[in-house]
Amino acid sequence: MDTKTDARAYDRLVADLRQTIASLEAYALEEGFQALDGATAQASALRGQADAVLNEARLRLAQARARVAAAAVEALDGTRETISGHPWQAVGLSAVAGVLVGLMIGRS
Repeated sequence: MDTKTDARAYDRLVADLRQTIASLEAYALEEGFQALDGATAQASALRGQADAVLNEARLRLAQARARVAAAAVEALDGTRETISGHPWQAVGLSAVAGVLVGLMIGRS
């Protein structure tokens, strides 16, 4: 064979290999972008679900806080009514509680 023919065949082979490599790189890049788009979509969906759960938890916490505050106000009002209705009994009960706490502290 001729040297020129061998050089042309070699050049054609190198060009074909370069074209194949470029095609494979483009394909891999496109597949990578598609996978990235899929991962981004999944991350967005998960972020949306996490936000929904967090918002639900915040709502339930606010509702529980409101119930506890209402119960505390109700208990405080009841205590005030009882003390104002029976002031001497409240003073006597407080004195007994103070003596008991004093005895417990004194023994320790």
